[in-house]
Amino acid sequence: MTEKLLVLMTICSITLLTDLRKLMGMTSRSKLVYAGIMLLVLYASVDYLLVKELPDLHTLVDLVLIEPARAIVQALKG
Repeated sequence: MTEKLLVLMTICSITLLTDLRKLMGMTSRSKLVYAGIMLLVLYASVDYLLVKELPDLHTLVDLVLIEPARAIVQALKG
């Protein structure tokens, strides 16, 4: 786990250092999108570090969109 943590910290540090100059010139909307992406990366990193079976992004999309998709298929069949 220590090796995984060290690798993830190194990757995130390098990413933030290389993007820091670009972040200063971004609009607040772009910063918000960047922060959202980094939150997804953080979530995936925690899942990777703890070896938990946390819900993945496709699981969330399935939960949200499965019923509307079924309704569309039924409407097209009927």
